[in-house]
Amino acid sequence: MNNKTNRHTNSNKAWNRRGANKQTAYHIESIPLQKRFLIVCEGETEADYFNAFPVVSAQVEAVAKGRSRTALVEVARKMSAKYPEHEIWVVFDLDFYVDATNQSNYDCRDDFDEAVFLADAYQITVAYSNDAFELWFLLHFEHCNAAVLRQYFYERLSEIWKNDLRGKSYDSDKAGGKTAFFRQHNYYRLLPQQRKAIQRAKKLHEQHQLKHHLPSMQNPCTTVYQLVEALNQYLKR
Repeated sequence: MNNKTNRHTNSNKAWNRRGANKQTAYHIESIPLQKRFLIVCEGETEADYFNAFPVVSAQVEAVAKGRSRTALVEVARKMSAKYPEHEIWVVFDLDFYVDATNQSNYDCRDDFDEAVFLADAYQITVAYSNDAFELWFLLHFEHCNAAVLRQYFYERLSEIWKNDLRGKSYDSDKAGGKTAFFRQHNYYRLLPQQRKAIQRAKKLHEQHQLKHHLPSMQNPCTTVYQLVEALNQYLKR
């Protein structure tokens, strides 16, 4: 048999063509980046939650800075100047408390309002919560229309997530809801009820807006739903 003819015939075989077309067969079309989000958060619970969003046509970087509210806005302003191509958000809560001696951090109300207005002046979008970010978590499971403080959210989430927490308290950083492992799974833990949470949060916010309440007087209220809706535009479908 003529070897030249044999080589020509084999070149048309499927097993021989596969190697030649390897690049085409395994080519994956890249998705163009449409948006870059930089989310400046008060704490790690918030940062871990937003970093878990499975966006494909956007870049999300949420960082925990642990500052007071107005200081956090100033950090966001400096970062917006450094990263002008990013959409900047700042995430913080009121965190009002009264201790056992009846002392409170009442001044936090002024700082809270000032931070919201300062961010608006800097054209930075705020996702604020009154009283705590965990209000956003709780709204996935139930409506809340009474003015309460963060300890209430901790107690309710401890009950709701008692199986996941294995008897630990939500606000515990030792095998509880504040551990890195637990925080990093909150997005998927909450995802099935997210649409309901958006509806409830939006309703609360609109009610306070109609009454022209200052942000510090909007309890309960969270605008986190606005950031969630913004990120949802870039999820994998």
